[in-house]
Amino acid sequence: MFLSEQTDTMSFWGRLANFLNKIFAHTLMRYHTHVCDRSIRRHLPEETTPSAQELLSDLSGVLINTHNVLDYPRLQPETFVNVGGLQIPEEPSALPTHLLEWIEGAPEAGGVVLMTMGFIFNPAAVPSDRVDALLQAFSRIRDTRFIVKFETAVDDVPDNVLVLPFVPQRDVLAHPKTR
Repeated sequence: MFLSEQTDTMSFWGRLANFLNKIFAHTLMRYHTHVCDRSIRRHLPEETTPSAQELLSDLSGVLINTHNVLDYPRLQPETFVNVGGLQIPEEPSALPTHLLEWIEGAPEAGGVVLMTMGFIFNPAAVPSDRVDALLQAFSRIRDTRFIVKFETAVDDVPDNVLVLPFVPQRDVLAHPKTR
């Protein structure tokens, strides 16, 4: 089975595990198509409406929400098109006044650096000495301002660091002073 880490020379137990994985995946896919079929029939009650399986077997193309630069290299048919970034507007939104003033007050030489660990990072789970060490490292780079997204409060924040629970990342990254 694809991605099972089994080779083509499997032991009996490897073949059994491969077989059981295949049965599980097949059962899960059948259940998923059944749920999709119920939804299709609810919204399109005609008898001529195709099933989810029929729709999957007759794909003309697929739009993939990623970009070649950011994704793993992989072969795909010509009818599979990477469209990552379609949801990003051409013009950024206006930044909140306090944030805009803080960014525009940054020195030209260093500008602004945005540091975020995403929405699942919880600085409360990281030892405070590590967070302090990170902020102190930022404090040593005097000609640069840092915007750090932490959802919890942080003590002893250096003057060149702004800690916020939410950062409009796309809009901050679009600002010309952001490096």
